[in-house]
Amino acid sequence: MRLFLPYRFAASQFLRVSLTFFTKEICLLCIKADKVLKDVLEAADLKDVPVQKVDIMDPQNSAAFYKYCYDVPALHVDRPGQDKPVKFMNYFDSDKIAEELRRDKGQCGARVAMRGK
Repeated sequence: MRLFLPYRFAASQFLRVSLTFFTKEICLLCIKADKVLKDVLEAADLKDVPVQKVDIMDPQNSAAFYKYCYDVPALHVDRPGQDKPVKFMNYFDSDKIAEELRRDKGQCGARVAMRGK
């Protein structure tokens, strides 16, 4: 006997993915990465993925500055229960980001092995 979970549950699990985009104002790679990220998130199934932008030059974000001062742009893909975020750094590949965001879509909340770097 197969157990089917409601679509609502599966969708809510997928929407729990959240992104943190580490960037700074005067950075050509950051401008390009921002465009790639916006293009990826225009897909109908990814429009509701929340993105938090962190300007590493803001004094309130000094921890992010020390971590990423030489590595912006950086993108963290976070999921509940995931020990470490999946990270994309410097050059963003739209296909790889979209694949990562869709990775556990359709898993219906099943626990999947998480990648973290």
